Amino acid sequence: GLAIALAVASVIGGKTGAGPSHLLPLIPAAAVDWSGALGRPSPGGWRRSLALAWAIALAVVLAAGLWFERAELAGGFDRAEATELRVLVGELTRGGSIQIAPSDAPNAARVAGLASWPVLSGERYDFDLASLSDLSAAGVPLADAARNRIRGCSTRYWLAPRGAAPFSARSLYPPHGPLFDDAFRTAFAESYRRTRSTPRFDVWSCDPKP
Repeated sequence: GLAIALAVASVIGGKTGAGPSHLLPLIPAAAVDWSGALGRPSPGGWRRSLALAWAIALAVVLAAGLWFERAELAGGFDRAEATELRVLVGELTRGGSIQIAPSDAPNAARVAGLASWPVLSGERYDFDLASLSDLSAAGVPLADAARNRIRGCSTRYWLAPRGAAPFSARSLYPPHGPLFDDAFRTAFAESYRRTRSTPRFDVWSCDPKP
């Protein structure tokens, strides 16, 4: 049964947009089988096997977490960029809500990885690049409510990598089409203007045109 589950999960995890995380739910079951193979049955042996199984599962999860963290750091972590973002979030949240706009900048993926900082300050997180790519690949259009939120300036400030056009992000999956249509970008252009630039970020503030 476990072998069949691993085979099915491997096929699913190998598809575009998936990944090795699909195998994580099977780690405890695999650990139980492994621990059972390490010892002989004995009174109370199932308790030792279960304890060993969870120890193995924990070790695998921790090792996987460290591996992914190391891979992410190897892909580039700009400490100055992170510090600048933290300072901006601290300053701008005093004057209103703030989010990071998805863009097609070369460092967009790295900046998107820092989007949790405004969230930890109590801000919204309306546009997730991976989720939008999944929806686009499934043929699900961007909801009208998203455009209405932009027109209504529900977020006071949007940050984008310096020089990048906000909401110019493209899908993570081939053929890498735009995630935001012309109507959405027009709504943004009519509602926001760039009011500040730092060495690494542009700040776009709500300023709807009459």
